[in-house]
Amino acid sequence: MKKVDLLLVNTVRSAIDAALTQALSNPKLNEPTLVAKLVQQIPLQINNALPLPPGLSIRSGGVFVHQTPKVKWTTPAMQKHRSVEIGDLLLLRKEIVKGKPEQTRALLLQAKKIDSNWAGQPDNPDQHTLYHEWPPFEYVRSTPALNGEKRHVISKDIYMGAKYLLLSNSPYPKGCCCHTQYIGQSGCICKTAMPTSPELSFYHCFADELTQFILGLAGLKYIKAGKRIGWDKVIEDLTTITAEILTVYTKTNKAKGLRGQGDYKLCFLSGDTGALSFLDSNIVSRIPTLDENDGDSINNFERGNEGEDGGISIIEFTVSYD
Repeated sequence: MKKVDLLLVNTVRSAIDAALTQALSNPKLNEPTLVAKLVQQIPLQINNALPLPPGLSIRSGGVFVHQTPKVKWTTPAMQKHRSVEIGDLLLLRKEIVKGKPEQTRALLLQAKKIDSNWAGQPDNPDQHTLYHEWPPFEYVRSTPALNGEKRHVISKDIYMGAKYLLLSNSPYPKGCCCHTQYIGQSGCICKTAMPTSPELSFYHCFADELTQFILGLAGLKYIKAGKRIGWDKVIEDLTTITAEILTVYTKTNKAKGLRGQGDYKLCFLSGDTGALSFLDSNIVSRIPTLDENDGDSINNFERGNEGEDGGISIIEFTVSYD
C-alpha cells in the first residue's frame, strides 16, 4: 500500500459521507432497500470524489440483486433454521500499481436494523453462529452450480473480513463523524461490529471503516482460490454466483428495469460498471444502470421467496497507482 496522505483520506471520507447521507435519508425503509441505496450511492459518490493525489485513480461499480445465497451447516443439529443468508453486501477492493494487480481485499457484511445505538445480541442466532464460529457449511438455494458445495472458513483474522453492518432507525446526518471503536461510546448511527459472543463488540463507524477499506487498511485479503475451500473460495463463490444470476436474468428477459412481472427480481448496476471485474461486458450491457437521479426508483421491498436462487450485492473499488 502506498503512503496515505491527508488529502486522500479527506476526499474519500467526504465522498462516503455524501453517499451515506443520500442512501440513509429515510431509515424507515427495510434492510434490502437500504442496501440497494448503498449500492447505488457509494459508487456514484466515490467516482466523483475530487481532488485526488497525482497518479492515483479510484473507480467504483456496484451491482444489486434482490435475493441472497443461503447456506446450512454440515452438522444440522447445530442449526435452528433450514438455511441462513451468507450476507447482504460484499465489498471488494483491487489495487493496481503501474498496470499490475498487487492486492485484493474483501469485506462481507450482514446488514441489521437496530432501534438504539447499541445492538447487543443479534436476533438471528444462526446468522450469529455463522459469523462468530464459521462452522463447516454447504450452499442451498444458491444456483445448481453451488448447491451442495461444502466450505470451511478457518482464519485467525476472519473478524476483519466478515462483520455486521448496523443501520439505525435515525437518518444519517450530513457530515456524521465518529472515530471510536469502543463499545458504548460510538454515537454513529451506521456502524460495523465484530460478531463476538454472546454480544457484538468493537463497534466502528461505517464511514471510517469504508474509508480505510478503500485505502487498503481494512477488510481481509483474498487470493485466487484454487482447490482451497475457505475464505478465498467463498469470495470466489459469491462473485461467481452473482454473475451467474445476472446471466440468467438477461437470458430470460427479466432484466428490463426496476419493475417487472411475475417472478421478476430487482437487479441493477451503478457507478463505473467497468470496475466490476467479475462481470462480462455482455451482461453489463443488458442490466439497467442507475444514476444519481434514480433514487426514487428503488421501492421499499422485502426479500422474495427464499426458495429462489440468489446472488449477493457487491460494490467493487479499483485503486490504481501510476
